[in-house]
Amino acid sequence: MIRLSKNIVIIISILTLMFLIPLLFDLIFKPLPENVLITYSTYRDEFLLNKKHGPTTLYLTADGQQISKETYYSRLPVFYYRKLEKNGTLPDSIMGEPLIISNLKKHSYFFRLPEGIADEVQPVLVPMFENTDEATHYNIPVDFFSFKHRIKFIDVYTGEEDTEKSGKFTNSLVESGFVFPVKRIFGDIRIQKNFDNGYYLLDSHNHLFNLKMVRGEAVTEIIPLPRDLTVKFIFCTDPVNMEILAVIVSQQNEIYLHLGTTNTVIKTDINGYNPDADELLIFGNQFNKTFLFQNDREVRLNVINDNYKTFRSFQYKRSPKKFRTYDVFKDIIIPVRITVNFRKNQVIKPHFEISAGLTFLLFNLIMAVIFFFIRKKEKPYIAALITLIAGLPAFITFLVIRKN
Repeated sequence: MIRLSKNIVIIISILTLMFLIPLLFDLIFKPLPENVLITYSTYRDEFLLNKKHGPTTLYLTADGQQISKETYYSRLPVFYYRKLEKNGTLPDSIMGEPLIISNLKKHSYFFRLPEGIADEVQPVLVPMFENTDEATHYNIPVDFFSFKHRIKFIDVYTGEEDTEKSGKFTNSLVESGFVFPVKRIFGDIRIQKNFDNGYYLLDSHNHLFNLKMVRGEAVTEIIPLPRDLTVKFIFCTDPVNMEILAVIVSQQNEIYLHLGTTNTVIKTDINGYNPDADELLIFGNQFNKTFLFQNDREVRLNVINDNYKTFRSFQYKRSPKKFRTYDVFKDIIIPVRITVNFRKNQVIKPHFEISAGLTFLLFNLIMAVIFFFIRKKEKPYIAALITLIAGLPAFITFLVIRKN
């Protein structure tokens, strides 16, 4: 019994150190990524960089040429149209298309999808807003509902169910072909938004439906999906022009768009998105849409046209030399490690990471030999073998805890 308890303590200690040592290593040695913003200039058909350099900000072209702040603004008229109009330097047109403030304002939007968004915890109760097709002001709603096995509206003042409304909304879904239980629900629960498009619900057969409230009544619409699309998550948007109602990401991390202009779901040709590691920023204007992916290591841009095809792309590596050195030492010193995400409103998912190369075996072998000679009277063959595989966490554990 004592031996079993000691073995359990050893296993827990090794696993704990596989988490704590990488955490401490990152805290001390992980390079800070460069603070850089990359933007596409429709006016000049070029990429521009806004980069922090100590206390100052550098404005650069993609080939590294430094430009002034004023030049930087002038080459991005669809972003800084207010400032340029105030200064009297806003161009009359771009590519023959007039620059009119009302149009620029209507077609300009920005959305941010934080890293790890696919792991957000599903809510239990969500608010139901009155659907609108134009910009409006929303108050805190009084209609809240649960949705797992049926739609159940709760009176926020009494806590009792509104059975009539619950029945209307549940029947609206069922009559449209929805099969409970709800797998996932997606919506925009913010009060500060341009319009409300209700909720996207995935039924038990992975079919997608849109449920909204129009003048107090339930309205359900089936959203036809491309044959090869299995939804991972949906990010609801609210551009004033209602061009894109939602960004849909598939299980293969492909990016689809639900278009408000045609009410269809279309696939973009953007590749390489990793929702677990990448923050996605979407900039829209009357000429194109820019999808910017950024993480600690790099920034990538895809600029898509009105046909939602990429016509310009750009990639920028952040501190590549520093990260190469960091990766080499981390893979050697901590070849087996446990990482855990602690992001706000997201499911905590621990997972193992293992070094791709075998160079760590030499470091582990040295530790195993050192440990063996320290404890050779105890003949610690199994402990030395575990140290050879697990490395530093096992070495520390067996030094502190005597198995025999």
